[in-house]
Amino acid sequence: MNNRFSVNLKRIIAVDSASFAYVEVPLDSNLVLLAKGNWGKTSIVNAVRFFLLPELNLNDCDKKFAFKTPESTTEQEYYTKDEVKNYYFQSVHSKLILEVEHKLIGGGIRRHCQIISAGNNYKLNRLFIASPFEDIAHLFWDKSKGTSGGRPDSPPGENLFSALKEVNKTTALIRNIDELKKQLYNIDVLHPDECPFVIYPLHDLSKNSIESLRALVKLLFNQDGKSLQLMTATAIDSQEQGSQTLEVDVKQLINDHDRLENERVELDQLKANIPAFEALTKEFEIQKAQQTHELDYAQLMINVDALRQYHEQKHGLLCQKVEPLKSAYEEADKVLKEGEETLKINRHDIGNCERELKRRESILEKCELICQPYPGLSTSEVLDALEEHLQERMEKLTQYQDANARQIRLDELKELIQRETGNLKKLKEREDNEALAIKAQLAENEVRKLYSINPLLVNANPGRLLNEDEIQAISKFLQLFTLNAAHLQFFDENIDLIAYAAERSISEQVSDCDAQLISYISEEKELLRLNDNSTLHNASEVSKVEKEITLTKSDLDTLKSFELSFQRKKEVLEELEQLNKIKAVKEDEEEKNLKALENSQQAYEKAELERKTGAELCLQISRLNDRIKSDCLRFPRVQHLTVSLKPTDSPENIQLPLQEELQTYGQKLERSKDARESVYTQLVQFCVKGIIKDEHGIMENNRSQAAISKSFDTLSIKFQTLDQSQSQLEKDTALHNSYLRNRLERLDKTKIKIEQTVQRINEELANATINDLEAVKLKVVLNGSFDDLVLSWREFDDLNTAVTLPASWYARLQEFLHSDAVNSLDGKLRMENIIKQASYMTKKPGEMWDEKAQSTSTQILINMHFAEIFIQRLCDDISAISFPLILDEVGTVSAEQIPPLTRILNEKGHTLIGATTHGKSADLIDAFGQYLFMDEMSTAEPYDPKRVKTCFSPEQEFIRRLSTQLAFEGA
Repeated sequence: MNNRFSVNLKRIIAVDSASFAYVEVPLDSNLVLLAKGNWGKTSIVNAVRFFLLPELNLNDCDKKFAFKTPESTTEQEYYTKDEVKNYYFQSVHSKLILEVEHKLIGGGIRRHCQIISAGNNYKLNRLFIASPFEDIAHLFWDKSKGTSGGRPDSPPGENLFSALKEVNKTTALIRNIDELKKQLYNIDVLHPDECPFVIYPLHDLSKNSIESLRALVKLLFNQDGKSLQLMTATAIDSQEQGSQTLEVDVKQLINDHDRLENERVELDQLKANIPAFEALTKEFEIQKAQQTHELDYAQLMINVDALRQYHEQKHGLLCQKVEPLKSAYEEADKVLKEGEETLKINRHDIGNCERELKRRESILEKCELICQPYPGLSTSEVLDALEEHLQERMEKLTQYQDANARQIRLDELKELIQRETGNLKKLKEREDNEALAIKAQLAENEVRKLYSINPLLVNANPGRLLNEDEIQAISKFLQLFTLNAAHLQFFDENIDLIAYAAERSISEQVSDCDAQLISYISEEKELLRLNDNSTLHNASEVSKVEKEITLTKSDLDTLKSFELSFQRKKEVLEELEQLNKIKAVKEDEEEKNLKALENSQQAYEKAELERKTGAELCLQISRLNDRIKSDCLRFPRVQHLTVSLKPTDSPENIQLPLQEELQTYGQKLERSKDARESVYTQLVQFCVKGIIKDEHGIMENNRSQAAISKSFDTLSIKFQTLDQSQSQLEKDTALHNSYLRNRLERLDKTKIKIEQTVQRINEELANATINDLEAVKLKVVLNGSFDDLVLSWREFDDLNTAVTLPASWYARLQEFLHSDAVNSLDGKLRMENIIKQASYMTKKPGEMWDEKAQSTSTQILINMHFAEIFIQRLCDDISAISFPLILDEVGTVSAEQIPPLTRILNEKGHTLIGATTHGKSADLIDAFGQYLFMDEMSTAEPYDPKRVKTCFSPEQEFIRRLSTQLAFEGA
């Protein structure tokens, strides 16, 4: 039954990392790796340190992981974080996988895998799955694709966590450093399920333990003097369980001493300036009392300004009020004037109409007088009669004046008399046979049609009754005409209707014809008389006819305008009626506009009076405010105080100050200004002396009350706390001296601790059997500056805790600060600085102790023995861990050295992994027993064309030396 919990590193796998598309390297047995130079043989095994250390990022990569650079190719000792990231984690597919096996107490084996990939900003993603690698290998490489395999058809890339969860639901992604430390190092051997991913079972998770592990990992993987030095320093620091790591802040010690000395000088200066401070205090109290006046004046200024703003706002509102009232007043005045003008025009138009009406009425009266001699005749008929009469008068005048004309007229009269005599005879016959007239024998509608066609046809009288054929002929003829309300239609022609009622009776026609015949006969007699008696043709007759012609023409002109005058009178009457209506409306509007003007004028004049009163008050306040501001140019402090003040009352309740008040304030402010200037000058002197720092700019001419008051308060505190500061200085000095002695005594004891630790290590190394060596011991060289400091400090110490060590000793401490014993970045002394060098001394039987370099195998064994001391010291008591040791360029080592080396390592639970190029002897390879070619295969389906190498073997290849020949033939 197994009585120890052990951790075995089974194999490491790299996916799309280093120079490989895919590589597996077993770690649990001795193995030699064969490949061309710079093929990445050791870098894969070296990556095991990623899994052993609790890191979640690549920052400070040199301190955390210490991947060494080839000393012949670079000046850098370790690879940088960019170089490490670009080498191991080149893409989202780049993964490093470590398979770990746990052997449990009481029997039983389990395996888990830790997978590391890179995230953004140099982060490391760490995944843990409690499954062997065989269960998850398909996620990273498909070994069925030919001899060397190929990338999976759907690689998980950044979705690896989800893919692993599908394999095992307990898969964990750890992003917290404390949780990571717990998972990697915390062990409970009786409850292994609570620590499924432990890789190094530490006996505690203290900082010392983890830092010791870090140093151990660097020693195991780097196998160099620097790692031995670091491991030695770490071993000394952690020699006493629970002790703190040595760390002395030398720079802080010097700074504390300088601070104490500065405080002592400052306190002495304060004591010497007590009288000056007392004088300043008196001046400040006077100034402080007078500052009330500044505050009062500033308050007055705020009040007056508030009063100004209030009345200016009020005046502004009055102006806003006046403007529409003024506009209304002006508008009312404008409306009234426009109304008056309109009414004036209206009255003028009425006058014109009345005059026009009188003129038209006068004309109509004249027309009426003209028409009186023609009763029953229409105006047009009177006009015709007058024109006829005028024509007669004209002709008569001509006849009076010309015998030929008379004769012509006599001839005409003769014909006219004959025609009228015939017409008279015809009319009398018609009158006698009126019952036989056409219009009496036809229907009324036929008479109207015939009358409209030709009135003469209606007046015809056949003197007998019409026979049936004649009546039908006339009726059929009249049927061709259609009688409408407005006209008589004959096919497509319209004939205007003539009012039949207007036709005179036959008796009237007889009377008219008889009168006309008498007139013609009378005129003929008159003309015949003129021919017979020419003496009658005299000037008086001609004149009489001419006057008669003139009067007739005048009557004609007057009568011709009758229709126009009649129509115009009607129009004028209508226009006059409308104008009178407008006049009534305008007179009413004028009365209203006049009243509106009076009201708006009163409102405007009242508001304007208020505005003028307000303007005068604003002007008065503004002048007072300008004077106050002018005064404040002499008193900037007052202006500054106004920033934080508000009016003491509402503006309408603030009283306007008198001129005498302002004068009194000015006098008080002058006194305040003088007092403040005195205080300011004295404060500047205290700043110049360095008693207080000018934190408020008073040396830069900042004379504000705040700067002066704060500077005085700062100064007052210094003098008020003088005794307290003196007492505190003495305490701080004693504390500093005590702390300093404590640090120096610890450094003194550190030398003893180093000697004791090295002695214990050497006692444990004494039991080691290493090749042909009789004994091995560790040799430590301390930093000379540290040795000198520890030896020399006591000669300066007078054991007086009230004062610090002499300045000369601190000068030596300052030199020590700049030595290589102290970290140049933070000014701290650590064990790694004290141990300047660590190396091994060896002794062969019968020979003296020697410091010369040993063979590689011897060096590895010594380092392994040294490391084994700390492996067991760090490990949990009932736990164990096996490490692979890397032997690079193993081809340079004699083959005889390998078997005893592997035997000793295997006895301690560790394996040896060597790396070399092809062409080495079969004896060397036989010494390892197993080998792995790393450059034989390339894949046709890589993750990236730049990385096509693959390396894996289902079973490691063994070689055995036969009795007569080697079964293995070296390349």
